[in-house]
This record gives sequence, C-alpha cells and structure tokens, in this order.
Amino acid sequence: LLLFLLFSGALSRSMAMLGWLAWIRYVSPFFYAFEILMTNELHEMTLIVNQSGLPQISVNAADFLGFQFGLLWSYVPRDIVCLIIISLGWLIVSFFGILVFWREKR
Repeated sequence: LLLFLLFSGALSRSMAMLGWLAWIRYVSPFFYAFEILMTNELHEMTLIVNQSGLPQISVNAADFLGFQFGLLWSYVPRDIVCLIIISLGWLIVSFFGILVFWREKR
C-alpha cells in the first residue's frame, strides 16, 4: 500500500516519475481516487494570482491541473470504472484467499 500511495501523484508529480516505475500508478487505487478528488474540487474554480509588481492573472484551475499534473475532468468516468474494477479484484482475491487458507475446525 505504501508504494501505491508514494506513486499515486499525491506526494510527487506523476509525470516526473522514472519510466520503468510509472506503471505502478496505473494499478494504484490512490492514483484514481486522487485524480477524481482534485478534478472534482477544482473543476469550475478560477485561481487569481495577485503578486506585488506583477499584473493580476486569472487562471482556470482545471486547465492548470491538466497542464501541470495531467489531471483532466474527462478522465473521471474512467477513474470510477478503474476503482470499481480494482475493488472487485481485491474482493475476489480476498474471497479465494479465505477459501484456501481458512479451514473450519470440527
């Protein structure tokens, strides 16, 4: 679980990962949950940057997320399906693990 969390993109930019480690994010439920959370929270928000000496800039937060982190609102349905598939996969693995390792005492 720790590897899934480390490579989910919440602690580091997933675009800056090494190529041979990037596959971990696609099997991580944290990656999909983080993408859904961030795009849902910042979907229709506008960020206003107002720093002294510079002109005021307003940026669409969804465009910023897409450009900087690769998190897009259009990926939300895919993320939901992937979370369901991962959850069902763990449920099936757990069920068969219980069948194999649990012996009823008589």
